[in-house]
Amino acid sequence: MSNPPSPGLYIHVPFCRSKCPYCAFYSVPSLSLLDRWFEAIKREVLLYRGQFGRFDSIYVGGGTPSVIPAGHLESLTAHLFAHVDFEKDLEITIEANPSDLSQDTIAAIGGAGFNRVNLGVQSLDDSALSFLGRGHTAKMAIHAFERLRASGFENIGIDLIYGFRKQPFEA
Repeated sequence: MSNPPSPGLYIHVPFCRSKCPYCAFYSVPSLSLLDRWFEAIKREVLLYRGQFGRFDSIYVGGGTPSVIPAGHLESLTAHLFAHVDFEKDLEITIEANPSDLSQDTIAAIGGAGFNRVNLGVQSLDDSALSFLGRGHTAKMAIHAFERLRASGFENIGIDLIYGFRKQPFEA
């Protein structure tokens, strides 16, 4: 009889720079509650410590986790590594907005232990990005991807939206 698969750990970051009109996920366009949220996450990790065995992945989604300051990202992963059991080949993903990915932010993401970035590109058409309320252009998204690759990230996911209102059929 084989062992059941290891569970994955999801952490929802409910903060964004702005609320995209298509997004149904809970988020607020402010970091005013960041410190309270962060302390609550740390307490919850301690509350459930040891109840689920060894995790094989961490997925930090949202919202827009890439808006979190570097120090908070590093503290979050340090807290998880100190109090949660993980498999050796752990995949640690963070969702990121291309407009957040300066070279310093990419370095902070890597320094915090993330080995996968899921990039919220949504479209490579600037008029579609404008319609979707995104704060980046297609060129910015491509540059963010290139910076991630140049910084050593080999595992990068790309979110694309298809079939939204006013999208040309040819797209």
